[in-house]
Amino acid sequence: MKVTVIIPAYNAAKIVASVIARVPRGIVDEVIVVDDGSRDNTFEVLSAIPNIVVLRHLTNCGYGGAQIKLHEAALDNGADIIVLLHADGGHFPEEIPQVIEPILSGQADIVIGSRIAGILHKASKVAGSRWLGAAIRGPMPAHRFWGHVGLTAIQNLIFGAHYHSWPEGFRAITREAILRLPFRQFDSGYLFDTEFLMAAHHAGLRIVEVPVSAYYDARAGSSAPPFSYGLRVLWLLFSKHFLHSHDAK
Repeated sequence: MKVTVIIPAYNAAKIVASVIARVPRGIVDEVIVVDDGSRDNTFEVLSAIPNIVVLRHLTNCGYGGAQIKLHEAALDNGADIIVLLHADGGHFPEEIPQVIEPILSGQADIVIGSRIAGILHKASKVAGSRWLGAAIRGPMPAHRFWGHVGLTAIQNLIFGAHYHSWPEGFRAITREAILRLPFRQFDSGYLFDTEFLMAAHHAGLRIVEVPVSAYYDARAGSSAPPFSYGLRVLWLLFSKHFLHSHDAK
């Protein structure tokens, strides 16, 4: 069972090497990274790291565009399980074993590593009845925490799901499952993950969520503006989901 980790990297020269160094090589067979048209020396940093596959976009193709390239490369290289990991250290590579475990045990086709679930679980153990306040004061800024919670509530309502967060950038999927998804047609930007999970639901794939740790660098922030991103997610949900539902009748 070949496990491949894929990492989209954009202007990540300062941290990507340390993220890759933390990938558990006893579990992971291959690491593929794409430098998505970075303006810093990300490509040079990646090229100096041994035993990884380095791809390069000379111009920025977007978060989704990078994922398309990476999934194609993982499939071409014979991956049985593909694990998406971000280059910014926002997810913990050490938790890859717990993310792929539901696949290895035959319980899932896709596993979502949920930071919100992890934050809530940790807060409930530490703060008891004051768990919500502890969660809000956790590693994720409050406006992003509530943004995740609000968007997730809407998406759960639409799909009849019960996830803690839609979507996340820490994800594992089987080879058979990714081949059932038209991922090459998904959004080339930050909506890729939402469209990915929507398509997985429509395909009837088994999706399991596991809690993972969260780290948020307030200095780096996010390149996706929260308000406009949220509006785009809602438009995607109401347009593509209901269009799909109408076509399926």
